Amino acid sequence: MDKSSHDFSKLIGSVSLEKEIDPICMSIDDMITRLDELESLLANVKGVSNIIIDQYTSGVLTFLPKFMELKSRIDNLEKFVQVVDDNMNQMEKTIDLAEHELNVTDYSLKGLILKPLLTKTLPISTPNGEETASSTKSDASIEYQPIQLFNSKLYFDNKITKNN
Repeated sequence: MDKSSHDFSKLIGSVSLEKEIDPICMSIDDMITRLDELESLLANVKGVSNIIIDQYTSGVLTFLPKFMELKSRIDNLEKFVQVVDDNMNQMEKTIDLAEHELNVTDYSLKGLILKPLLTKTLPISTPNGEETASSTKSDASIEYQPIQLFNSKLYFDNKITKNN
């Protein structure tokens, strides 16, 4: 036992606790310093953000009527664009129908103008089974109906556009 205690005393005496503990203590001190810096930085940011909120929130609120007007104008513009899109789709359908009725497949100037004028009379079957003569494949009683287009005054206020 004396021998064991003597060996342990040599072992403990040979190990320098300062060499083992000092790097750990330095790391802890560095971490504490960094945490203090972070805490002061967060306090500064919080102070600045409070100042900004106090100063500029009221300023932003004064622009609320202009923002609402802008929102209204954007909404009207979106409605207008949708109406124009719907009108374009209707026009394309009407043009496709007219091209089909006139049997237009050639989109050159000659094909668009001369072909419908020089088309031979083709017989068309009526609902009662009789055939009638027509210059095109369409029924002669069907007339072109213009599409009701948008009125821009519904979407744009003249006094707003004159001011801007």
